[in-house]
Amino acid sequence: KQISRGQTEPFYFLYGPERYYQTEVIQALTQKLITDENRDFNLETFDFLSIPENQSESSLISSVMGSLRTISFLGGIKLVIMRNLHEAFARNKTLSDQDVQILIDYAKAPLEETCLVVTADKVDGRVKLFKALKKFKGAFSCEAPKEDTLIPWVMRLAKEEGYSMPEDVAQSFVS
Repeated sequence: KQISRGQTEPFYFLYGPERYYQTEVIQALTQKLITDENRDFNLETFDFLSIPENQSESSLISSVMGSLRTISFLGGIKLVIMRNLHEAFARNKTLSDQDVQILIDYAKAPLEETCLVVTADKVDGRVKLFKALKKFKGAFSCEAPKEDTLIPWVMRLAKEEGYSMPEDVAQSFVS
């Protein structure tokens, strides 16, 4: 709702297992910040799940930071998305202390002409990086909705798409 009203942050950390919410925030930011004319230049996505064999987690962090420091083309705010940060800590991988500090320092003082969105599904609260990122204003927990909120949520989504849905139909849908 804040994004649709033009209230965006220069840094977001979207964490938790509910990817739907992560996707919704990223779509809202893309709609608000990116135009058809500047999409190729002002929207960049990096993913820890698809690091090429010849690239390390550290070089991915360097690429993200390089992208953030590149001036947006055709004006506007540059949107940089770094997906699946939890993968940098999976299967005996880990980010260097220097890379962790680079990300924390950037989140403390992000560039105003950019918007960095970091996503992570599995967040270990004992990991220094996750513990630090969760404290920033743009950090949002993406947990699955509680069962008692699902029916009104489904009805609201239907309404937003221009449909009406009776409560019993929403109940069947949720079930």
